[in-house]
Amino acid sequence: MAKLLLTPPTFLVLSILLIFITFSQAIPPTFDWVQKEYLKAHNDLRSSVGVPPLQWDEKLAAYAYDWATQRREDCNYREHSTGPYGENIFWQLYVETPATGIVKKWFDEKKNFDEVKNVCKCQPEIEGCECGHYLNIVWKTTTKVGCSGNVYCKNQKGLYIVCSYDPIGNYKGVNPLNPANNSTSS
Repeated sequence: MAKLLLTPPTFLVLSILLIFITFSQAIPPTFDWVQKEYLKAHNDLRSSVGVPPLQWDEKLAAYAYDWATQRREDCNYREHSTGPYGENIFWQLYVETPATGIVKKWFDEKKNFDEVKNVCKCQPEIEGCECGHYLNIVWKTTTKVGCSGNVYCKNQKGLYIVCSYDPIGNYKGVNPLNPANNSTSS
């Protein structure tokens, strides 16, 4: 029977490789961390307006990722999937923005929402004047979210991120914090 002899450098390299393989199994993939960041950002903001937390949904994340990758050619953030879910889309040039910053940007549309009439204060055609992203985040009866993570647009057009929400909400004239009441006054 032949003996396997390891030289000290070979033994060292194999030991380091074994340690790396062992620990890499214990470290979750980066995307898992990003998912948690998106979920926490949503839930922190939902908590600030008194609505229950969302749960992460892999099916929604896959749907959001699929739509984002379909839009890689043009990264048209005004083009929604027309699917069965609520949807927020974020696009920007190649500036890495953490999930908390993206979700906060959507939430900041709260200033454009008329809480008495339960409608946006301005028309979406006015640049920078929207409130639908805010409504998707805080819609009380929405219970699940899934986000695509960063999808890189082709031809240096930027980053494209999609979050999908279920059940869908964001109905005009309905109070997002109490949609069951269906009241047009708070």
